[in-house]
Amino acid sequence: MLERNPFWQKRASAVPEANPSPVRDRRIVVTRASAQCALLVELLTQRGAHVTAIPLVEFAEPADWAPLDYHLAQLAAFDWLLFTSENAVHAVAARMQARKLALPAKPSQQVAAVGPATAAAAQAAGFPVTHQAHTHSGLALARELKYSVNQQSIFLPRSDRARRDLPEALKSFGARVTEVTAYRTICPMDVTKEKLRTVLAGSADAILFFSPSAVENFVQTLGCNFSNLPEGQSELGIVLSAVGPITAAALTDAGSKHPITSPDTTPLSVVESLEKFFATRETQQPTPHRAGVKSA
Repeated sequence: MLERNPFWQKRASAVPEANPSPVRDRRIVVTRASAQCALLVELLTQRGAHVTAIPLVEFAEPADWAPLDYHLAQLAAFDWLLFTSENAVHAVAARMQARKLALPAKPSQQVAAVGPATAAAAQAAGFPVTHQAHTHSGLALARELKYSVNQQSIFLPRSDRARRDLPEALKSFGARVTEVTAYRTICPMDVTKEKLRTVLAGSADAILFFSPSAVENFVQTLGCNFSNLPEGQSELGIVLSAVGPITAAALTDAGSKHPITSPDTTPLSVVESLEKFFATRETQQPTPHRAGVKSA
């Protein structure tokens, strides 16, 4: 029974009984910190979904502050400042405050953000965003700036586990890229194999992943890949949902055969992708099967 599983909390739905959302009564695991996906959780619970948060990543200070401190002190010398996540914005803003480094009254460089949430965080921190990526990924941002960054200096503060495709693309377009670790991405100490197995055994209908790091931490902690997951209560299997194409590629690399991908990173897009998937599956009659978990 749902009420007896400590991982799940049933909440009242705002969706009329006559026209329920396809995610109604679905059990959905969100692998991002609750503070970072409050709107997404609210949209899902309004539609009658049963949501639990099991953050698979958390953030820590750089192992060495010196590179970041040095370049922040020289920030005005760069032509461009690129933010690829809210975390990068918060890390830079917090360190500048700690070092008592003030933003120039009229910033000399242009500021680019990977998506609306990152752009909003940058604006709130005092960085006037001059370009927001139309497609919400770092590589897409680089391609959109292709004709603007030639012979330009770019400051790129990011995670220690960030992918290499963005800086390499920028360099191929003629940019001079200074990449610095602004924060570290680590696996939370309270994420255990037992906790993840409890979620899988509890017949989750969908697990939402927001970054390749979350996928990696899930697989490494569980000791299993996604080639075969336990069958969900809906007899459709556990749906693995990726927020963005980079995370979808990480799921595929980890053995997921058919992850669904939201077209962009906004909460509404994530919800609509899930609704579309479940609405389509409800019109089909799949053959029930029981799959085991294959060791990585």
